[in-house]
Amino acid sequence: MTTAVDEASGRLALTRVQLGALADVVAGRAAAPEAVRALEAAGAMERGEPHPLLSPVLRTLATVRGWGALRRWHGRAWPVVEIMVGAGGVVVLPGGPAPEAVQELRWHPRPAAAGRIVSELLALPSRPGPPVAGSGPTEWSELVALASAPGRPVGLADLRWSAGLGGPLASVLVLAWHDGGGIDRLDPEGDGSTVRATAVHPLEVWTGLTRLSAA
Repeated sequence: MTTAVDEASGRLALTRVQLGALADVVAGRAAAPEAVRALEAAGAMERGEPHPLLSPVLRTLATVRGWGALRRWHGRAWPVVEIMVGAGGVVVLPGGPAPEAVQELRWHPRPAAAGRIVSELLALPSRPGPPVAGSGPTEWSELVALASAPGRPVGLADLRWSAGLGGPLASVLVLAWHDGGGIDRLDPEGDGSTVRATAVHPLEVWTGLTRLSAA
């Protein structure tokens, strides 16, 4: 059994199944007895209540007003990261959508920190540079293959956002970048299989990200 809460480091690591069971407990819904026992064994519950370190996470998840999914390719394809903004702050689930995937939860107490957290996840270059994808139409699949190749200095990201948990996600930012400098905004063309790149300044990207907490 994996320990869900490490008090010394503040580490929180739960699966989606465990989070769902905790949400049921907090909402007063009946949770399966075996799920409750597993949460207690993992240290996520104490005497029928969530561990204190998990309380702000659960409060955030119960009041979600902004929900995002970030896909990244940088040397490989990374797991989908979910970002949830609620009254209790910002919660990041970085382990992908599989129910049993262990999520190394990250929580920040300020909802306005959503843009900064996404910026840290992207790790974009801080200086402008030449176009990454060129000026003509480029196949999206070619960019994915390029950014997924080990050792290549090119990154690719697609950030999708919704006004509420479970709502339809729409792309709000699709970027390609070069580690040495230079960021392109990618806009779909035709049926969406090709994109056209427009060079953008890092400050322009940051300004757009700061709007996430208000979306």
